[in-house]
Amino acid sequence: MTNNFETPEVSIIIPVYNEEAVLSLLFERLYPVLENLKHRYEVIFVDDGSRDQSAALLRKQFQLYPDTTRVVFLRANAGQHAALIAGFDVPEGTMSLLSMPTCKIPRKKSPICCCKWMPVTIMSALSGGSAGIVAGGIGRHWR
Repeated sequence: MTNNFETPEVSIIIPVYNEEAVLSLLFERLYPVLENLKHRYEVIFVDDGSRDQSAALLRKQFQLYPDTTRVVFLRANAGQHAALIAGFDVPEGTMSLLSMPTCKIPRKKSPICCCKWMPVTIMSALSGGSAGIVAGGIGRHWR
């Protein structure tokens, strides 16, 4: 990405709580989608005190994409609301969008990442439309 510390146009805020099972797939799908949009962006992950390897995966992702990735670590699980507030405190983009690591889908179907809707949502938001990305985790509930 050609961000090079330029002010992003779009900030994607993603709260994370014990999502190690889906983070690799999210990274694999999310960053290419954002690269293809040709808009400056930042991705802000908020780790809500995960007890699995989510924090380690987020640190690694930051090392791979330091110009476009920001990570906020909460000391303990404070709940989704607190994670979202923490995430909305740090964006530098002119447009902030919310996403979740996974979409809530029936258990019989394969996990589907929200990233397939991200290009349309971001383009709509950048062109003055109203847009948002909201979905829940598969089989997970925030406290």
